[in-house]
Amino acid sequence: MITQPGVNINNSRFNELFSNEEFELVVQHLKDSSPGIDGIPYSFISNAGSKSKQIFLDLINDIFITGIVPNDWKMQIIIPILKPDKNPSDGNSYRPIALSSTLCKIMEHLIKNRLEWFVENKGLLAKTQFGFRKGLSTLDSLSVFTSDIRSAFSREESVGAVFLDVSSAYDNVIHPLLKEKMLLLDIPHRITRIIFNLLSVRSICIRVQGKLLPPRQIWRGLLQGSVLSPILFNIYTHNLEHSVNSFCKVLQYADDLTLYYSSKNFTDLSYRLNSALFYLNNWLTDNGLSLSPTKSRVVIFSRKRFCPNISISVQNQIIPTSDNVKFLGVFLDSKMTGIPHLTFIAQKCEKNVNILRSLTGVWWGSHPYCLKLLYNALIRSHFDYGTFLLEPCNKQALNLLDKIQLKCLRIILGAMKSSPSNALQVECGEPPLYLRRQYLADRFIYRIFQISSHPLLSKLRSLNSGLKNNNYWTHKDVPCILKSYQKILTFKFPIFQNFIFINNIKL
Repeated sequence: MITQPGVNINNSRFNELFSNEEFELVVQHLKDSSPGIDGIPYSFISNAGSKSKQIFLDLINDIFITGIVPNDWKMQIIIPILKPDKNPSDGNSYRPIALSSTLCKIMEHLIKNRLEWFVENKGLLAKTQFGFRKGLSTLDSLSVFTSDIRSAFSREESVGAVFLDVSSAYDNVIHPLLKEKMLLLDIPHRITRIIFNLLSVRSICIRVQGKLLPPRQIWRGLLQGSVLSPILFNIYTHNLEHSVNSFCKVLQYADDLTLYYSSKNFTDLSYRLNSALFYLNNWLTDNGLSLSPTKSRVVIFSRKRFCPNISISVQNQIIPTSDNVKFLGVFLDSKMTGIPHLTFIAQKCEKNVNILRSLTGVWWGSHPYCLKLLYNALIRSHFDYGTFLLEPCNKQALNLLDKIQLKCLRIILGAMKSSPSNALQVECGEPPLYLRRQYLADRFIYRIFQISSHPLLSKLRSLNSGLKNNNYWTHKDVPCILKSYQKILTFKFPIFQNFIFINNIKL
């Protein structure tokens, strides 16, 4: 791989005033939304003249240098929105939407860009943390997990996994402890100071039925709806993995935690997971966080027909065991057949097919181009997400998606049921779904190759080396991502390693 020379990071540069280039970069990429508490929409600032923008930037720089945050910038109005099909009398049924100062949010974006650049280039975040990091997504975490399960199956091992729910993780971050961790990581002092002052002694007002309730002071937790909150939480949990690494593997996506371990011995599985949970729970308690055992799940992934029950507990409560779990938007079952997820997708897409039907008939209706756009947005998007990671899986379940695709193409073209499937796909410029999945896998793996430290590469290398000499793969299709990996190995030209964080901001 071609790599870019290391970057010399000077902390003093991160304490300097924000430049016009940084300010313009933030303002240009902000989407206009509801005005903040100050009544200023983003468009007002983005369309302002150069002199006005300079005044805004000077104000932000004065606050950044002095570290004194106006009280109005530390106030948020919280609007509770009822979640679909939830009990209105239950406080947990509401999703909080926060309104804050527009200029404050712009300053948060400026700070976030510098902070993100700093922690990523110094490698300060946990390698097992995939949440809210540039160049990484839920698919990265899913691919690592499914690859480890495939490897365990090929070794005739079972995988015990605990999917944990951390109760109100962002709302329980302890501010002095966060500041201490930022100082230990040598994060520039001005960034640390302004963040701590933004978080300290905040006030919120809740708007209910158009009326504002009296303000209430908040002494812990991260800013609701702030772009800073995800990266601050990643910093807060940067050393979480050290509490469990000696017992099992861990995956983090923001506040979603997964512990897992593979073994042929179920007693060993139980011991490892219970020990890891004990130390993890101690770490969470020391950091002001807690687990919700009732919302957590244990799944045993195994090829065996019958698996003995194992008891996994935390806080003297047994975590429920299940045959499948929804992990980062994908249903994974204990046999890795893919049936629960593919069936769920099929049922969801069948409802959306009716939308296409309502927009067209034999002699009337929307243009095929518009219908194709709707198909891509409402139906194909569900086919695309994560399905290439499930192969090899149950072929009958995959056929459900093929049938829905052909049904949609007939509606788009106004074709008869007897129309050949390959003709429909050619007319719509839509490949068969198995080719679509392989294409998505190719794109995904090519991106992975550009990040030399990505944990998936070593797992694919191990899987690939065991293909020929392992009986498990004799009657199994090769996974899509492994086919893509093999393709890229045949390339005769080097792959450029993309340093994602190098050119985010100009300093």
